[in-house]
Amino acid sequence: MIDAFILCDFDNPLSMRYLDLSLKSFEPVKDIVNITPIQCDTPETTPIHHKGYEYPFSEEDRKHLPSWLELERPEEVLKPRHIGGCFYDVPLYGAIAYSQLKLVKRIAEGENIAIMEHDAALINEETFREMVDEYWGEVDLFMPGTCMEFYGMSQRLAKATYDHMYNLPEYPGEHYSGIYGVVSAKHDQFFPDADLFMIPSKAHETVDKIFVNHNMRSCEMAVGFDEYEPACKQFMFRDKDKNNLNTNSDPYNGGMGVWEHLGIKGGVSYDRSFVFIDE
Repeated sequence: MIDAFILCDFDNPLSMRYLDLSLKSFEPVKDIVNITPIQCDTPETTPIHHKGYEYPFSEEDRKHLPSWLELERPEEVLKPRHIGGCFYDVPLYGAIAYSQLKLVKRIAEGENIAIMEHDAALINEETFREMVDEYWGEVDLFMPGTCMEFYGMSQRLAKATYDHMYNLPEYPGEHYSGIYGVVSAKHDQFFPDADLFMIPSKAHETVDKIFVNHNMRSCEMAVGFDEYEPACKQFMFRDKDKNNLNTNSDPYNGGMGVWEHLGIKGGVSYDRSFVFIDE
């Protein structure tokens, strides 16, 4: 039995709607996955060194900052060289990543748990069971879906990831978009000898599958010695004008590649990662 913890905001009605959909979708595999909803962090509850420098610092925040920092220059306050690794510079994304980092710490301490996001959607029971049977507990990063909606890590990778976020002596300018960003950037440094991944082909424009390989980049480009149809995606509500309704307020504009959405031409369309629900 896999103990999974699904992050949600009990005070956010939209998050509760996603949670309800997610739990219902995973009911067919309740014999192998036990899901417990837990409160995520918000920008208000996230430690200052994970908030992002756009956040207005409170008096409580300031108590946790080194006294020699120039508080009049907020863009300097949260640089990793001062206080440790940080995530995305926008407070909301920092809160999301920090919420997951706390669960990564539990894995590092020996708990064999899965981490879920409130919008996780089980779309393929058969391949989910196959991947769990074959690779749960056997790979360093277990991602049966198209993103981070459901994942697990080996204890050694969790420990390396968590430790890295609080110890960046050689890389003082780094920050990351999330847990996947840390692993993607640093897994070769963590384990130069051997590692094993089961992750989606995130970087391939036409292939949407889960690949198993010792090389993370190979998996992302749809190369591996084993492959599966994705078992999970993410729910996404859309209003009558096709505007996406998500709690992170970062819409993926219909069919447009994520890089093009950010103003860069080309790239993979991330719409394939979602199960859209039109309202």
